[in-house]
Amino acid sequence: MERKDLVKAAEELNEVLGLDPEIEVDNDIEALKTLISEAAELIEPEDEISKRTTKVIKQLEGQEEVPVTEDKGGKMMAQQKQEPEPPKKAGKESKKESTAKKASGGVISGKLEGRQKQKTLTEAIDKIIAKGGTWDEVMGEVEKEVEKFEKDPKKYNKGTIREHIRSRLSRGWLNADFEGKITITVTEEGIEVEEV
Repeated sequence: MERKDLVKAAEELNEVLGLDPEIEVDNDIEALKTLISEAAELIEPEDEISKRTTKVIKQLEGQEEVPVTEDKGGKMMAQQKQEPEPPKKAGKESKKESTAKKASGGVISGKLEGRQKQKTLTEAIDKIIAKGGTWDEVMGEVEKEVEKFEKDPKKYNKGTIREHIRSRLSRGWLNADFEGKITITVTEEGIEVEEV
């Protein structure tokens, strides 16, 4: 795998996932590999990821390529998301430190509208977000849903939920049934939801 492939993948993940902080493309190769692997955990089934970037991610994870289909614009869409292996630690910051840093980030705020349901963990998390509550309440509900879907609970923490909300805010919608729009504000105390 060449550096240019990693740089292209990082640039695409920055754009598609709305990463904040973004993956710095001038990192060394090992750091790029780690950061791309971490960002890949945030990819949702509806994210439009190019075949080239999907191939890079799968090579980093040591997995076969996920089946993809091409949409009208020539973008490739993953048909299903496979659980990635935990990335190896490299660079200055471990995944745990990075996630802790994201979890203690500042206020996140924006308006969202509801969209059609899917029967996935993502939908369940979207419904929890749409209800809001303190972090203890939200994470308690997330933990129950993660258990129902038999997923790795270590991957679903406060930082993951904050990043999920960032991703949803960049799209402007949640997979949850509600009328009109809501304003979501994420603070250190929890998720505040207000109808608009």
